[in-house]
Amino acid sequence: MIAPDANKTSNSNRRIALATMLLVMIGALTTTVVLFLTTDILIRGKKETDDEGAQAQETKSSPPKQDANTFDNPSPPDTIPDFDGYEDPFPQFDDIKDTLSGPWPECVGMEGNECANLILKDSPDLAGNIFLIPPNTPVTEDYRLSRVRIMVDNNNIVVEIPLRG
Repeated sequence: MIAPDANKTSNSNRRIALATMLLVMIGALTTTVVLFLTTDILIRGKKETDDEGAQAQETKSSPPKQDANTFDNPSPPDTIPDFDGYEDPFPQFDDIKDTLSGPWPECVGMEGNECANLILKDSPDLAGNIFLIPPNTPVTEDYRLSRVRIMVDNNNIVVEIPLRG
């Protein structure tokens, strides 16, 4: 059984927590309203200032105001730019797949570190991006040509053909 004084203390703590939450919510609401109104006033004030400035400019015999859709040269260009010389800075897989080494079927049955060394000797560009993956290890599904995952069993023996990706 809970002592009566403990029950009063518990209710008192609940009331304090509830009051604190209420004050925080009121503060957040007040801040939101103030920010909304301040932003609205600033926008209105800027519009009024811009309108007054525009009227003052017009009274100084400025040229007629152009529509927002009017350009200095309304006619379209006579020729369309030639993009035949454009080179894509990001090569596509189909463009470079023949220049990349791999897959490495000879690794199946090898020890994982042996396979990693073989791949590194064949493709030095993969340095730091060759990973031994034990069974039941979650991996991301993104495809990267600069990475090789070597799937090994509990004895560190390669069980799948390593390839880029």
